[in-house]
Amino acid sequence: LNKLAGYLPNLFGGSADLAPSNKTELKGKAYFSAETPEGANIHFGVREFAMAAICNGLALHGGLRPFCATFLVFADYLKPALRLTVLYVLTHDSIGVGEDGPTHQPIEQIASLRATPNTFVFRPADAKETAACYLAALGLQAPAVMALTRQDLPQLPDTTKEACRGGYVLRDPRARPTLSSWARARRSSCFTRRRIFWRPRVIRRGWFLCPAWSCLQSRMPPIRKACCPRPSASGSPWKRGLP
Repeated sequence: LNKLAGYLPNLFGGSADLAPSNKTELKGKAYFSAETPEGANIHFGVREFAMAAICNGLALHGGLRPFCATFLVFADYLKPALRLTVLYVLTHDSIGVGEDGPTHQPIEQIASLRATPNTFVFRPADAKETAACYLAALGLQAPAVMALTRQDLPQLPDTTKEACRGGYVLRDPRARPTLSSWARARRSSCFTRRRIFWRPRVIRRGWFLCPAWSCLQSRMPPIRKACCPRPSASGSPWKRGLP
């Protein structure tokens, strides 16, 4: 986010009292107040709904590119205001949330956000995908959610800027595969290690990374034709992409 602020002087926002955890404080920028109206950071306090509503007002006014942040598990509090072109940085996207424990572990929030009309959810696998997803999110005229992990993740060797398109082929089996594997977010590092294990196998396996399902849907027909023979499981939203 701080890298983007160097190119977007109108980036403006803050966190629901979680800036140190969300890593969303814009370095070198003051906090907005009557004394420092030039500030680009906001102390929203523990007010997720009010935070999102304020960002809607900023987006509607124009001129600024608003963002706000909290833990993913608290997305339910802000969801009624999730309607306009605002960047939502929602961190701690899995059971690995540190000392806070089960009360801060998100379960149904990702599925709920993906089901929200005109909302784009990004779950990048590493730093390279995160940068690509931020660029994609800032190019949208719609709410964009960056669901990020708390853990340090390795930089994967094969990820590309194609992440900004929602998904891409990590390894092409050069023939229609008999089995297709998809991954996103922190599972991708385990996924690439498993890919090495499968290399000597007879099964033709296609490997795909999918950081943003909603961006990928419009590209599914050609990908499906080339890579997806049949589903091995059912469920939303994956069943919509497989024959």
